[in-house]
Amino acid sequence: MEVTYNTKLENLLQVNASEPRIVIPEEKPQYTLETRIKVLEEEIYALESEFMEATLEFMTTTNEYDVRVITGISSTMYIPSEFGQNSFVYRIITGEKGRENHDQIDLSTLFDVASITKLFTLILLLKLDDLGYLSLNEKICDINPDFQGLEDFTLNDLMRLHGKYWTDGNVAKATSKEEAERILKTIHLTDNTRKENTYNDFGAIIIADTIAKRMSQVHNRKLTYEDVLKMYLLEPLGMNHTCYNPTTDNVSGNGIGTNIVHDPKARALGGMCGHAGLFTNSTDLMRLARDIFAAMDEKGKVLNKKIVKKLGEETFPYGEHPEKGNLGVYVKTKDPSKDSYVSRLSSTGSFAHQGWTGSLVLFDPNYRIHQSILVNSIYASDKKEQIKNDKPVFYLKALKHYKERVTNIGLKMRYVKNELDLCKNVYEEENNQLRKAFKILRKLPY
Repeated sequence: MEVTYNTKLENLLQVNASEPRIVIPEEKPQYTLETRIKVLEEEIYALESEFMEATLEFMTTTNEYDVRVITGISSTMYIPSEFGQNSFVYRIITGEKGRENHDQIDLSTLFDVASITKLFTLILLLKLDDLGYLSLNEKICDINPDFQGLEDFTLNDLMRLHGKYWTDGNVAKATSKEEAERILKTIHLTDNTRKENTYNDFGAIIIADTIAKRMSQVHNRKLTYEDVLKMYLLEPLGMNHTCYNPTTDNVSGNGIGTNIVHDPKARALGGMCGHAGLFTNSTDLMRLARDIFAAMDEKGKVLNKKIVKKLGEETFPYGEHPEKGNLGVYVKTKDPSKDSYVSRLSSTGSFAHQGWTGSLVLFDPNYRIHQSILVNSIYASDKKEQIKNDKPVFYLKALKHYKERVTNIGLKMRYVKNELDLCKNVYEEENNQLRKAFKILRKLPY
């Protein structure tokens, strides 16, 4: 089952206002299996309406300066069926591509997802380790001589955000790709501790560059990082829209209204990096989610259960940043004082990532719920008091409120959908038995 609302905001307002809110009584009569199925379908519809209401509220939220926190959104909830083939997909797509680009977002629009790129880099690293093309315990400088300043640090050290390291110069301010690459190669350790995690973009950049070096050796030809990503992750999963430096102008999320990446370091390095630069859409993210969930039953095309567990692993549960796992992916933490993009309602092992451009993806591999919140939140203005981290002030608070609401709706949807699928399966089985009985009766000689 797939429901997609692809509409202008004013139409969304009309749809939301014209449809009465369905209130399901706490105790429902269950006289027959058909009655129960009908009641459960009404509950699904009520939850769909609640999802639309939450999205509409997020879409129209303004801050103290009367500035909208977002101008466009593509929000998706994907819940695969655990009984049969009736997977649930619900999408709301509305708004404009940019604050200065009033073209409407559609199902094919690609979003600049910034640091969500790191999730793809982490998955690829773990996949290549699983295939034996490299080892997490290999020293970076043994694979990639460009980074001697990292001394004995390994891929695992960078993945777990060990140590502190910096460059001699500012990559983001380089005037050419060649200068940016030269500055990057000056990276060196300033602290080699392995007892805590410190978030840093450079680790993902170096991991991607090192992957390209190793896989070029494996295939005996020069490969870019994007080549390897396509070969081992994107193409096997049919994620044909996800890319660096898209050629289409149907893009959003970067605040520019063109196909140029927002992140300054990625831009300086040519747009193709391990920390930022990917453009994707809800369809491709759902395909990734499908394989993540299938991997929990060891049925994934690309991933397996071991890799998925690494994605949601708590690396420093008692450290200063327990909410950040491998390569900075957000994980569920036991520390209530630490803010994570993974809800406390989600199962242990869930993970999420949020990008500077405002988009957020969430994966709950145990409850098998995926949500993608792709937005256009970048706000260019001379009124600097109205901006925080390139977005309108109040944006992150609004996002986290919306995230909690849709997580709660998703968990309810999972419970109701499981029961509905089970009831439908029983109903279908009963009908099959009846059909078989009638066939036998028709053959009896009377």
